[in-house]
Amino acid sequence: MLLPAVIVLTFVTVFPLIYLFWTSLHKWEFGAAEKAFVMFANYLRMVQDTRFWNSVLLAMLLIGMAVGLQTGLGLIISERLHQSFKGKNVIRILLLLPMVSPPVVVGVMWRMFLQPRLGIVSYLLSLVGIKNPWLANPKTALFTIAVVDTWQWMPFVILMFMAGLASIPDELTEAAQADGAAQYQIFRYILLPLLKPVIIITVLFRVIDTIKIFPKIFIMTEGGPGTATEIMNFYAFRTTFQYSRFGYGSTLSFAIFVICMLLSIGIISSLKVRSE
Repeated sequence: MLLPAVIVLTFVTVFPLIYLFWTSLHKWEFGAAEKAFVMFANYLRMVQDTRFWNSVLLAMLLIGMAVGLQTGLGLIISERLHQSFKGKNVIRILLLLPMVSPPVVVGVMWRMFLQPRLGIVSYLLSLVGIKNPWLANPKTALFTIAVVDTWQWMPFVILMFMAGLASIPDELTEAAQADGAAQYQIFRYILLPLLKPVIIITVLFRVIDTIKIFPKIFIMTEGGPGTATEIMNFYAFRTTFQYSRFGYGSTLSFAIFVICMLLSIGIISSLKVRSE
């Protein structure tokens, strides 16, 4: 009964990956009459490519900033929303709005908001003495992308954490309150340890999605200024479709797949160790 699903999965996932790896073993550039089989020469070139390693570093920095912000703020907000108060359902609905917005719309909207002269965000920050071309400054462009990504996807993190909090029996917190535990003690010693499996799975989802982030970077910075926001997948895109180096672009793309797999295995392994 699993055979139809296996066949579909093979054609839409496994076969393209095999073809991608096969293409990565060739020198294939625009204007070439045919592919030239070069074995692992593209991978050797990639290892020596400082621009590639810079894109890896930028991707790791983006993951650290974006996923760190989303996880930290998500824990704080989900813990507050787990409690009963007036207007709770309205806030929940409003939190969903960024998440359901298409990434292209988010990129265009925030590029307008951060426009140095006419952007509403830049204007509001200037009122408190903060003036900076956020997307044009190499020192702040990547952090700005991380903040925008956090704005869009933190609702997903909050929903995951709220679902995890809802699964924790109320008897545990009620017993702690009866023993005189403060709210932060209940969260630190009861809720947070029980929530760790959900946190790890959520971080896994967000790490993979952050590595694949493309529309916001393409619209807001186009990988710039210079290469300040040129993370791995954007460098692979430029190499393949702007520089027309299809073989080397396939090598970079397959490397991104391997990195995603290694990160996923590492995060899942930490979940298994913690559960044991």
